Amino acid sequence: MKHVFSFLTTSLVLTCATMLAGQAPPADKAETRARTEAKNAEGDVSYGRIKELTAASKVVIDIDDAPDKSFDLKDKDLTVKLGKDLKVGDPVKVTEHSALGKTKSVTIMKHAGGGVTHGDKDPHKK
Repeated sequence: MKHVFSFLTTSLVLTCATMLAGQAPPADKAETRARTEAKNAEGDVSYGRIKELTAASKVVIDIDDAPDKSFDLKDKDLTVKLGKDLKVGDPVKVTEHSALGKTKSVTIMKHAGGGVTHGDKDPHKK
């Protein structure tokens, strides 16, 4: 009986020690906070007008005082969500979400709010 008890105790100690050694160290609080803030961030927001819209292929947004933004709708590494009934010349809000410095998703929605410049009213003007 003494041998069985000591065998069980030793087995239990070794099992617990192995489980504890196999666990990953706890994440740094600052790193965890940064990840949480990155998930909750709205993303990079810009306002413009649709300059070019090719069905299921490409969309180009004219941003006031900045280079145009162009998005390839066929790109497998990029998810683009377009609002309903968008057409050339519509004012839009463009929200870009990125991970590790690379844009992963873009949302383009019609924007009727004031207080921002939406790019040129005539997208064909040079």
